[in-house]
Amino acid sequence: MAFLDGELGSGLRSKVARHLEGCPSCRKELEAYARVSSVLKGMSLPPFPDDLSAERILRMAAAEQARKTPRWLWKPALALGSVMTLIVFWRAYPYFRSLPVPTQDEVVVAEKMGLFENLELMEDLATLELIMHGEGANEGAG
Repeated sequence: MAFLDGELGSGLRSKVARHLEGCPSCRKELEAYARVSSVLKGMSLPPFPDDLSAERILRMAAAEQARKTPRWLWKPALALGSVMTLIVFWRAYPYFRSLPVPTQDEVVVAEKMGLFENLELMEDLATLELIMHGEGANEGAG
């Protein structure tokens, strides 16, 4: 986020700062982004290879292209996938239709309890956790 990273011009930065002083929900959102940014900055990146040249990148791209599945297989695979998706949704429709829909009062109570406030942050952190665990599993295999 440009505000957190100090990438805004002074005029725009002061406008955002004034807004944040009077807006608790935006301050809370900024704090959530700051926490995610802090986690990301704490992650280490693999070392950049010294021999990564344009020529090597082109060779790697050509090898990847040659490895790809032939194009003629995509149309049948796409058709089969579409049919399978339709069947799954058709079979699951009665289940999803029978799920209870929260009433307006239940939504208001959940909002007052703060159940929705950190939902996006929790999803971001869960994604980061999956990424970090995935990296650990890949390091052990290689």
